Amino acid sequence: MGIYSDKTAMQLNALYEKIYVDATIINDSEYLITNSQENKALLYDWARNKWEISGDITYAVNDDNQLKLLFISNKLDSDDKIWHSASLNGDVLQPDYQLPRKYTSKENVLRTNWRYKLTPQHTFDSGIEGAINQLDEKLQFISQSNSPYHSTELNDIKETRYEAFSNYNFAISSTLNLQSSLIYERSTIDVKTDLSLITDTLQNAQNDVSRTFSYLKPRLNIRYDLNDIYQMRFNYQRTVSQLDLKSFVPWFDSYENRLEETNPDLKPEVRDKYSVGLEKQWQQTNGSLTLTPYYHKISDLINEVLLTKRSGNGNIDSAKEYGVKLDTHFGLEAIGFNNTLISANYTWRDSEVIHPFTGEKSPIERVSQNEWNIKINQNEILPGLSLSLTLEDKSHYEFYYYDYQGNVDTKMSANAFIDYQVTKNLKVRLKGDNLLHDKYTVNKTRHTELFTQSDFLRQEQRKNERAPRFSITLTGQL
Repeated sequence: MGIYSDKTAMQLNALYEKIYVDATIINDSEYLITNSQENKALLYDWARNKWEISGDITYAVNDDNQLKLLFISNKLDSDDKIWHSASLNGDVLQPDYQLPRKYTSKENVLRTNWRYKLTPQHTFDSGIEGAINQLDEKLQFISQSNSPYHSTELNDIKETRYEAFSNYNFAISSTLNLQSSLIYERSTIDVKTDLSLITDTLQNAQNDVSRTFSYLKPRLNIRYDLNDIYQMRFNYQRTVSQLDLKSFVPWFDSYENRLEETNPDLKPEVRDKYSVGLEKQWQQTNGSLTLTPYYHKISDLINEVLLTKRSGNGNIDSAKEYGVKLDTHFGLEAIGFNNTLISANYTWRDSEVIHPFTGEKSPIERVSQNEWNIKINQNEILPGLSLSLTLEDKSHYEFYYYDYQGNVDTKMSANAFIDYQVTKNLKVRLKGDNLLHDKYTVNKTRHTELFTQSDFLRQEQRKNERAPRFSITLTGQL
């Protein structure tokens, strides 16, 4: 809903999601060397509720001064349960363990900024932002095949982040424009953990860690219009990744059937991004074609590294990524398809990092060299009805872990959604994911211990696919 007056405008948005997952994953393995079979079954029972309220208030002091206040508040409650059963050589599946997990995540953001127009050529936009992210979780691991074994981990994680920013726009001429900004970010992450373990005895451990990060994030963008058709851009920007609070709690690896170690010393990833873009406008189709070579200098790359027991997310001091992006979008009015927009992009990339396991130069793990995406948007099929379809694919990528290394070969995937505008402020979305079953193949070379220092154990291949998933979302605007 929007409320407007001569000087004040207010807009409120609301979203509510309710998700249920009731699924069974069957994992059958055949060991050719020992001529044996292993059968596993994972039963998922997940229930999640999420709501979000956001909005902004804009106050125009005069023609040259504008104040704006923006807020976001959301909460997710989740009750996830996993039951695991296993058997050997065709025997009846026997209960192995239970993994109940309950967690609540919250986010609250408040941002205010002042926009000041000094002259028609000089515009400033400055302000501050505060954000608080919280994650409270209770995770249990209950063994049924090796009892008594019952672990309970309570995690209380909080991130408090502040930003002060200033943006400057200088319209040097009708064909040359400069934009710059400087952001100062400071964040504090508090991680409190209480772990109890029941075996033959009761053991308890508590941990409380607090860390603070500070960053300066500059940005510079220069745009030059060669003529009405061609445009050039130079861009430099430093980005700092926002750590996912879930990175500080154990996660369940369904294929290895175990909880994975976390890294309490994980730091945000910093990238200095350079790019030069050449854009051509297609005036007849209201579209464009943009070619953008780019280079990223990376500090504290988030990557798989050795940890205390096995391996997990950690930081590597330096790395680099470079490549070329090709982006285009255009309408189809010229051939009679009104309200249809085609968007497509292709990326070729390469990267380099000192491998944390081998100490040699190698590409960054889990980064595909080739990637493409095509999106078709059809608006106003009927009054208030629109459709979007996305097709994408990427080349294989390599990965590694403590006792194995391998690669993943993916197939083309498809997602789509249909929107219906019920009223001016109410919209219903029917969304379909995994429409082509998201097929992919994982190849692994497994070793007995750390793969750089131990004997070869076996070669593995796992073919995977996901069933299509459909959801309905109701979005209201107040």
